[in-house]
Parts: sequence; structure tokens; C-alpha cells
Amino acid sequence: MWATVEISLWKIVGGGIQHPLNRRSLAVGFFSLEGARAKRTFAEATMSRLLAGHPLRTEWIKLIDRLRQAADKRNVLAHWQPKVYPQARPGRRLALEHPIQPKKKSTTKVPLPRPGAYCLRDIVKIRLELYALENALQNFLARLAGQKEPYPASAEQPENPPQIGQLRRQMLALLVHRIREPDAGFQNGEGQQKPA
Repeated sequence: MWATVEISLWKIVGGGIQHPLNRRSLAVGFFSLEGARAKRTFAEATMSRLLAGHPLRTEWIKLIDRLRQAADKRNVLAHWQPKVYPQARPGRRLALEHPIQPKKKSTTKVPLPRPGAYCLRDIVKIRLELYALENALQNFLARLAGQKEPYPASAEQPENPPQIGQLRRQMLALLVHRIREPDAGFQNGEGQQKPA
């Protein structure tokens, strides 16, 4: 999901540059940057300058704040360490934990994820937040270009993640589908569905 957010961010930045040669040069610069923070900072600075005095500038600032929060969560997914807790309740058996943890006294006989760990529903929540952010960026781009927004305003806000039982059923259905049709969908972006 983060890659689609970055592509939309580029479309917003590139959409503000009229001359094709300048847009191509800017694209090379944008996609040469390593790291989510560098791309976001580049886009923020470029668009803040292009939108100076524009009525959508305030909305852009709010989107940048959402991007910052999303980037922090993306970094959790990319850099925190996976830990296994086989005796924990469903949905808490696999966790992402910060690599630097203070020693903690075990208060339970069964090892449990540390406070602040990201487990299944937390990760699904991040995915839904990124999906909503992508929709917000696409709508912003449409407003910037004076076009009809592709998504309703409600799609710019993340839904609540499903309960563990629902997630389990969705994962099993996806696995069964992939076993029956291993080559179906997901080539060149085909078969993408709204995230669980």
C-alpha cells in the first residue's frame, strides 16, 4: 500500500509542473530519493511552494500531516522485529515489537506481546489507513486539476479493522482461492481488491 501512496504523491507533485521536460526531470529526482521521509519532504516543499496562496494549501498541509503519521507506521512495519507468542490468544500470537526493549519482568506465566506491539488487527488497521490516505491523495489531485473526485469523501477515512474471526475467514478464503488458482489476478495490478 505504501508504494501506491508514494505514486499518488508523485502524481500530485508532477501535476503541478506544466512543461513535460521539467516533469520528467522532477520524476527522476523524486524516484531517485531513498526513503519515505525524503520523498515526503521533497513533495511537501515542492507543493507548499506551488500552492502558496492557493485555496487548497490548507488541505495540503493536513494531507502532509497524515502522510507523516502514515510514514511512521510504515516504518514500524519495515523495521520492527517479528516475535512469536504461540500461547497468546488468536490475533496476538505474532507481533511486531521495537527492537530496543527495556527488560521486563514477566507478570504472566504465558509470554505475551509487549505493550505497544503491533499485532494482526493493528497491522490491518495500518493497511486500511494507507488505503484511505491513497483515496484522499487521489481526491486531492482531482480537486487540484478541477476534475471530479474518483472516491466519495467517506473513502478518505479508514474503516475499523475486522474482528479476528472475520480476518481468519478472509485469510482462509484467500488461501483457498490462491491454492485453486495460483496464477489468478495480481499481475500488473490486476485483481486488486479493497483491503480487508
